Amino acid sequence: MDRRVLLGLVSALSAAALAVAATRWHFMILASVAALAALASAALWLSHGHRAQGAPEPKDPLKDASEREQPGLEEDLDAKLAVAKRHLWPITVVQMAISQPGEPLEAPLAAALSEVILKTLRASDMAARPAPDRFLIVLDDTGEQGGVWAVERLQEALEAAGEGSPRIMAGLATYPTHALESASLLSLSSDALDKAMDAARSGAVGNAAQVQVAKTDPG
Repeated sequence: MDRRVLLGLVSALSAAALAVAATRWHFMILASVAALAALASAALWLSHGHRAQGAPEPKDPLKDASEREQPGLEEDLDAKLAVAKRHLWPITVVQMAISQPGEPLEAPLAAALSEVILKTLRASDMAARPAPDRFLIVLDDTGEQGGVWAVERLQEALEAAGEGSPRIMAGLATYPTHALESASLLSLSSDALDKAMDAARSGAVGNAAQVQVAKTDPG
């Protein structure tokens, strides 16, 4: 139990006991004062008790899709690829993670990145969270360099949001440069993200975004 809650509860009980004792001995004025003290202490206890339960986590504007099956993402990406093939334009899949130096991913930081993603991307782009600690975006009519630039824009926007010193780590794969199918694009971008995270742990890039581009799918 929170220390402040415990103190408030003890104070409330003590004041109530004093009020009962005072009434018994007909000290009416003292009883009234004690009763008011009991009410004030109880209110303080309830107030601190409510806060001790913890404020609700900030609402994440990107729906957490950690329980979503991988085929669902592939189906969404398949639809994007079908459009890209008709229009003969590229598509870039970017998977991202985020960290603050020495700290795990916190809900406010995750919510901030989700907000930044939705504000930065175009309406035609796709965004999701395939896992609690990973973010995914699909950029229409965007090649490899455009994907890198998009991550850099997200990094700048996240820093401007004032959420400490976060660093975005990203892995990207582009159709048709690296792969032709959804499953391969998702797999390659995930592998690239793992490499970006390994590189970021070395601290070689400071707090700048760490982006790793996938290698071409041999298949």
